[in-house]
Amino acid sequence: MATTLLPQHWAELQASGIAGDVAAANVVSFGPSTDHHWEAERTELVAHARLAIQTSSTTASGLPQRQPGHLATALIALNQRYRHLQAGGWRTLSAELEGLPRFDQWKPDRARERRDKPGRVIRYEAPPAFPDGGGLLLPNIPARCWRLICQRHGLPFPDPATVAAGFWPWAVATPGLQLLLVEGWKKSLAAVSAGWPAIALPGVQMGRRVSADGSERLIEALQLLAAPGRPWLIAFDAEAKASTAAKVGAAAGALARTLRRSGGRVEIARLPLLPGTDKTGLDDLLVAAGPEALDRALADTGPRPVLPRLRAADHIAPAGTWLGVTCPLPSPELAPLVVIQAPMGCGKTEAIAQALAPLTAAGVPGLMPSHRQALGQAAAERVGVPWCPAPGSDERLQGVAGCWDSWCPASHLQINGHGWSSGVLVLDEWAQACEHLLLSTGTALADRRAVVLRTAADQLPRMRQTIAADAQMPEWAVQLLERLSGRRALVIRSEHRPMAGRALHCPEGFGTPAAAATAFRAQWAQLVAAGQPFLCWTSAQRAGMANAPQTLAALHRQRRPEARVLVIDSTTPDAATELAADPDGVAEQWDAIYCSPSISSGISFKRWRPAAVIAYAGGRIAPEHAAQALARVRCPEVPAYLFAPDRCPGGALRVGSGNTNPAELIRHLQAVTDPLFGQLQAAGDAWLQAWAELGAHRNRQRHAYRATIAGLLEADGWQLQAPGPEPCAASGAEAAADLAAIALAALAAEDAAVIAAPQLEPEAAAALKRRRRRTPEEQAAFDRHKLSERWALGAAAPSLQLLEADRDGLRERLRLGWLLTTPEALALIPQHDQQQIAALDPTGQPFAPDRLRVTLGPKAAALAVLGMPQLLERFAAGEVLAATDPAVVTLHTIATAHRAQLVAATGYSPGAKATGTLRALLQACGWELQRAGRIKARGAGRDALTYRAERVALPNGVAAEALAALWLAELQTLAAGALFPPTEISYRGRKCPTPPDHGPPPPHRPSPWGRVVPIPWTAAPGPPRSTALAA
Repeated sequence: MATTLLPQHWAELQASGIAGDVAAANVVSFGPSTDHHWEAERTELVAHARLAIQTSSTTASGLPQRQPGHLATALIALNQRYRHLQAGGWRTLSAELEGLPRFDQWKPDRARERRDKPGRVIRYEAPPAFPDGGGLLLPNIPARCWRLICQRHGLPFPDPATVAAGFWPWAVATPGLQLLLVEGWKKSLAAVSAGWPAIALPGVQMGRRVSADGSERLIEALQLLAAPGRPWLIAFDAEAKASTAAKVGAAAGALARTLRRSGGRVEIARLPLLPGTDKTGLDDLLVAAGPEALDRALADTGPRPVLPRLRAADHIAPAGTWLGVTCPLPSPELAPLVVIQAPMGCGKTEAIAQALAPLTAAGVPGLMPSHRQALGQAAAERVGVPWCPAPGSDERLQGVAGCWDSWCPASHLQINGHGWSSGVLVLDEWAQACEHLLLSTGTALADRRAVVLRTAADQLPRMRQTIAADAQMPEWAVQLLERLSGRRALVIRSEHRPMAGRALHCPEGFGTPAAAATAFRAQWAQLVAAGQPFLCWTSAQRAGMANAPQTLAALHRQRRPEARVLVIDSTTPDAATELAADPDGVAEQWDAIYCSPSISSGISFKRWRPAAVIAYAGGRIAPEHAAQALARVRCPEVPAYLFAPDRCPGGALRVGSGNTNPAELIRHLQAVTDPLFGQLQAAGDAWLQAWAELGAHRNRQRHAYRATIAGLLEADGWQLQAPGPEPCAASGAEAAADLAAIALAALAAEDAAVIAAPQLEPEAAAALKRRRRRTPEEQAAFDRHKLSERWALGAAAPSLQLLEADRDGLRERLRLGWLLTTPEALALIPQHDQQQIAALDPTGQPFAPDRLRVTLGPKAAALAVLGMPQLLERFAAGEVLAATDPAVVTLHTIATAHRAQLVAATGYSPGAKATGTLRALLQACGWELQRAGRIKARGAGRDALTYRAERVALPNGVAAEALAALWLAELQTLAAGALFPPTEISYRGRKCPTPPDHGPPPPHRPSPWGRVVPIPWTAAPGPPRSTALAA
């Protein structure tokens, strides 16, 4: 077929960066002013559909259709559907693969309107009824581009006979050639023009097929190209719209998964979003930034962001409009459940207040629980709901706003699930609140979670209207509300992008938090040296950390003594309160503000214009919180610098077994709890499903930590900047050394204060525990008291070694090893666990994941099944074990086969080798594995390493007998007292009543401890003896 391009079509291709020789070989115009008649093009376009009509048409009863009139009518309708080709257009000239029909597309100059979506058009026409539902668009590769491809991949240019046969037969026979998959013909031609071997899919979902049973397969054309070991690169468009970006990312991931199952090695490129655009394709980037930028983008194959997904909205507020004006909230009669997905700055809170005003005037009470006190109190004031009104007060008639931790009958708020029927429930920051409700530990909520969740579940269906809002509203959070309330949600979404065009510097490639911290310090040192004001946010919170706010601020003051530096963290509550009251006024008085995660939400600087915002997220705080922290400064001219590792370290942010499938998370949880504690009646309830959905989402984010933070920010309009000159590495290294010295000095000073602190009497310690604020001296005394209690020190002062061991978590590890080797202690675990579970909920229906949190049985049972008690016995006797010892091999085999259950029960993963698994589990029990020697193998066999293990020595000042007695007493404590001790309400001095006795707990299932040989806690390991190996 002769190739002829009309000027307007050639201009269109040029605008996509397509070279002339590539265009001439792959595109031809048809219609008026060309040699290609539109009817001939239509005939080719509908050929497969005509054949299907003529051979596969059936009657209503399923018999072959033989009526000529019916067939003629169907063929005429088919031709009429494509009469718009008469106006002309252009078509592809795709290459063929042997044994498969050629797949092409046509782009008419006059597009056809979609019948299923009026107002939208079909820009590209594909052959209807094409075999296998469609095919691949394979560009014809000119020799010039073929040579570029060979040079790029280090391949020799083929001989003339191979060239004559065509590029794609050579590609099929060259499995080491990486193939680039894009969506759309013009993008593939642009890539070929730049020297990339590209294949075009007609749509992001068109590379694979899903059968009715859920199984996946590649389309036939991809199967021919998918040789084992073939490298693939997927490069779909970058999308500004978060929901669309999530769908495109999911499609790329599904295609990558299917290619990997066919033996391919797949990477997914993450194209940058060009400024001022809603989407950026490969061709857009090539034209705007050149081939070097395209090469850099295609080399960016890090993990794709894991973003929340939400269904299509019922109402949309366009960007730049006020939510309450363009999408006012409907009345309770029209929408009893309203969900708002809206970022900051679009009038979300004002729209809620506007909707509540007439209801409040009519006497309808408002309820507004919050997961953070400062944030909730500020929002309640803006909406007009009283904060924590006393029971029985007049304010109470207007409603109640308070913390989720107190949202239950037994709290000072006295919230009853059956009260306030026909009220309005406002759930601000609902997704974050769900995270607090379902995952928080170490809070008041964690001790009463089941009661709080039940209170909320009782309230939701009784509310006249429920309004839930969040900037990152996920679908699972909406479904949770729908399940609990029995209502269908009306979804309102704002397209406002508050940070549109704002510069974000977010370098990638940091494999560890330490690498990210090194780059962060270099950039920080540069900002300090410049002497301009900035906001610094860091996820490190604990004193003695090199990146903690106090440490960074101390070095800042050393380097610039004249600088005014403010620190906002848990040690400066007064400063935090002052800043929350007037953020801009306070900020303008300082040269630098250093913040911990406490500022991630609730405080916004609207006028303050520092030189920069710089943040370090070490992978232990949720990506949403890190993204929010950068947005605290609202001025769009202020650039931001974010430093984070590509993935979370170790088990950070892991939920449950770490699985990314919600159903599997629940299954793994039940596998390690139900055999010991029985199945809960509410095991399949809405809250548990939400826990699994949130956990699976968080587990996916763990593997794409930096990319997810960047993706969340890009969805708000931040503009990711190309890598620029890196800050001076030497200044970063110097800062690291100085920060480490300051952190060590601060930690030493704290330790010295604890060691020198007076010993508290129990009454004084209880009084300090109830106080929300303590002086440094009081805090040191209270810390000493807690150490004395945890380690059974009595009147002895703690040692420095003890403080270090306590920070390292040695006590819990030693206790686990003691449990596994003390039959008396193991016998108490069933009763202890049942009482701990009973204390979670007076009705006997605790939140299922909490059973695992408060019990010892699952962890002890898992380690017993692996044979850890017997291994500890052998090591305690001084035995030296080979890496090939059957007990070691069996431990590794079982741990690997049941990895998910082991992680769920213990938090530990098996290693790559048997000795790695053994080392990790010994460490969990407070033992250390040490290499002892080597056993020479006979012949060509490999030598076997031998190992001994020793219990970690107790810190100075700790008596083994006293500590063991304390642990034994802890197992027996609940048996002697009430299951529900009265809860002290410190600021009022009143006590919540003890819930009524519900009888004894259900009988415990048999525990699989197996044979346990007691190991004397004070005995020293015996002399080493080797274990003979079988010949």
